[in-house]
Amino acid sequence: MASARLRISALAVITALTSTLLVPSAHAEPTPTPPPPDTTTQPAQPAQHPAVTEDRLGAQATATPPVAPGELGPIDPGGDGSPNIENEPSKAQPIAPLPALDPGPDGRVPIDRVPITPNPPVRPSTLDLPLRPGQELVDVTSAEALATLAKAGRTTPDGKPALDANALQPQVRSAQVVDPGRRATLRELIDALTSGNLPPPLPVDPLALLQQLPDGIPRITYRVCSESATKQVSCSLTLPLGVPAIVDVTGDRTPDVLTDLVPVAAPGDVVGAVREITNLEREIAIATDRLNVVNELLKDPLNVILHPELLIEKLDLEKLLRDLGNTLQAKIEALLNLVHLGLGFVNLRLPTSEFAGRDLPAHVWAVYDIPTHKRLSVGFDGFRRGAGLPTAAIGVYTFAPVQVLRGIFDIKASVLQVGAASSLAVTAGLANVTDDNQGLPYDPTVASARFEPVPGVFTAHAFIDPGASDRDQRATVDAQVSSRSKLDVQVLSNSSAANRFDQLVVDQLPNRVSAALIRPRDGGDDIVDYTATDSINDVLFADFVYAGEQLDASVRAAAKNLPTQWRGALNSANDRVTLDYDAAGALSSLDVSFFDRSPAIVLRGALRELPTVVNVDANLPGRHVLFDANTPLGSAEVFVSKELGDYAPLQGDHATAVLSGTKLGASARVTGLRKIDVYFDQHPRGGTEFTPGGQPFVAAGVVDGRQKARLDVSNLPATLGFDLDTAARRVQFTASSVVQRVKAAYVDTAAGPSAVAAINGLPQSVDVRYDLGDKPKVSYRASSAVPRAELFVSPQGVEQLDPTGCRVSGDLSQVCLGCCDTRLGGGGEFALVVLGVVEVDVADGVAV
Repeated sequence: MASARLRISALAVITALTSTLLVPSAHAEPTPTPPPPDTTTQPAQPAQHPAVTEDRLGAQATATPPVAPGELGPIDPGGDGSPNIENEPSKAQPIAPLPALDPGPDGRVPIDRVPITPNPPVRPSTLDLPLRPGQELVDVTSAEALATLAKAGRTTPDGKPALDANALQPQVRSAQVVDPGRRATLRELIDALTSGNLPPPLPVDPLALLQQLPDGIPRITYRVCSESATKQVSCSLTLPLGVPAIVDVTGDRTPDVLTDLVPVAAPGDVVGAVREITNLEREIAIATDRLNVVNELLKDPLNVILHPELLIEKLDLEKLLRDLGNTLQAKIEALLNLVHLGLGFVNLRLPTSEFAGRDLPAHVWAVYDIPTHKRLSVGFDGFRRGAGLPTAAIGVYTFAPVQVLRGIFDIKASVLQVGAASSLAVTAGLANVTDDNQGLPYDPTVASARFEPVPGVFTAHAFIDPGASDRDQRATVDAQVSSRSKLDVQVLSNSSAANRFDQLVVDQLPNRVSAALIRPRDGGDDIVDYTATDSINDVLFADFVYAGEQLDASVRAAAKNLPTQWRGALNSANDRVTLDYDAAGALSSLDVSFFDRSPAIVLRGALRELPTVVNVDANLPGRHVLFDANTPLGSAEVFVSKELGDYAPLQGDHATAVLSGTKLGASARVTGLRKIDVYFDQHPRGGTEFTPGGQPFVAAGVVDGRQKARLDVSNLPATLGFDLDTAARRVQFTASSVVQRVKAAYVDTAAGPSAVAAINGLPQSVDVRYDLGDKPKVSYRASSAVPRAELFVSPQGVEQLDPTGCRVSGDLSQVCLGCCDTRLGGGGEFALVVLGVVEVDVADGVAV
């Protein structure tokens, strides 16, 4: 490049000298009048001065002939030993001085100039973005939630949320309408189990329990409830736990099903605990009877005098009863703990039903009150969400009563069935109960897991923890099946503060699948996890929280061609939004939305042909936007708004960020992207990686309405990087291939500075350095020639960035095609337009 500058300088000197010698100036001194031209036709000859030519020829004729080559004449050293050299005036003729140059009235040498017409034209433009309110993202997310609820059947006819848990399983009061059912005999239980033909081993053994405890488990009771198209919800009288009931579910007064609720614990353990209780009750009865006799005797004063031992016996009996009562209470609590390990719900269809041999559309469930004023209900739904009850089914449900006291709902269900209809839902509910005669349920949570077709064996687990100051908020759904089936799990939770809807829909359920949501109490990552034994075509996970008809929180993720594992982590703490995704395999599509009204944040994203690892980071304090993937993705689109901040979606591939105080809005859309990493602070810089590239791209940011930066690229190369360093007064650009046009701009409208650089036919590397002040200068270097380069810099906040210029007339081999009048308006602004240049230096308006 030094040699190129040398060539430029030399060419400039030669041109200047030639112009001076050959072109008379209008202000040059008078010169001798030239001789008249020869009229004969002669070859063109340069004009000569006759006197000069004559003197020169005469001197040559009188000179001493030179010594022959190789011979030297004698040299006289002289008297002082030094050769005598004669000195005389030079025979060279004087040359007239060059004429003086007139600088003109403005003190500048007049040089012919012509205006440049930029091509493409450079037009004034601001760096503002087309802003959209963040509320739009909230509205779209709310509409999406309503659409999800409508598809799940959880909206009213006028399109409002319908999140009453009773819609999945009615929560009955203690004084519910009595169903004219009755206890089943041991013989009836045997016949029903035989006709049901359930494959052994059974998870519970109701027959063994009834054989050893024909009166059931004392002090623990349950009821059977049912409903169908022809009978409203009704429940049986209380039954001892372990005693089956005959139920008419259709209301035609003929038995339809035999239902029983039994502990999951082994019959021997239950029977042993029950016998200890019955023995204690027998001892208490005997002691109580004797104490009553003693008290009657002591009513006679004579007995008190004659039989003082009665007083001693009374005291002993009272102490014995206290001890027996304490022991009984401990035994009952031990039995309850044994029962609360789990309950088995048995439902067997009877041949006496009018629906024998065909589907029985009914819903049957058992209601069991836990001593902590909680009510558990478990059952089979072949009416509301299923096509009919199976011939025989045993459901085993486990829950944690201690967790319930903390507001945590942890319910597990395992079902063994034969003779199912085309679909079946397994229901489980948990509610608080008022401490009065009515026993009204309130704040219920009900889960309904629907299978189609119905596998022979399946399990489901729903865990919901609303969180507290000492623990994270969690919601998980897990399922296992013996054969692949479509799973649709819905969970509805009601409270005085809000209503909640959770759903997991899996098309072609693998042998095992689970989805989980975790929201840390300390503001860490909100995590959605999904795992499965096999890949599946479609999966949907939704978690909505409503206060009345208003959506307060939402998480929704829908994916296609799902790998066996994927994980999404969202963090919105400390004015920073991050989203991390990783999976065991490629995913065809993923649509994610997240909303939390407090703190106000909404995120929507759509990814196609996902890599296995994706990271998104919108960092407000760091003024940084990052999207990074391990392999190129088909397309990605992300919209983020924090505190309802405006965001700026653009057409085509782009990445924008809008910051206003603590508000943030970000938008990005890319195709073939592997990475985008952009800083939009006072030192805008960044880079991108695309496969294969070639599409237009815009990166832009606005901070507090005054700091603005933008990068426009006509065709993205595979790799690209830019650095607009206003502090160092340097603009750098690197790319893997030539870009037709790229333009980078920055302005601080309040305090300055401002700068814009644009290049057509951008080479693989460009380096522009500049300085401002009284003598602005700029240095431009590129790896290859470009058709056009533009630069504008100013210490002021100039938002109308319109580079203009002119060029020297004539063609200097397109080395430096001109710079002119670089100081615009006297405010230190600097503008430059250069055409066809590899490198150029400009100082104070002069190209060097």
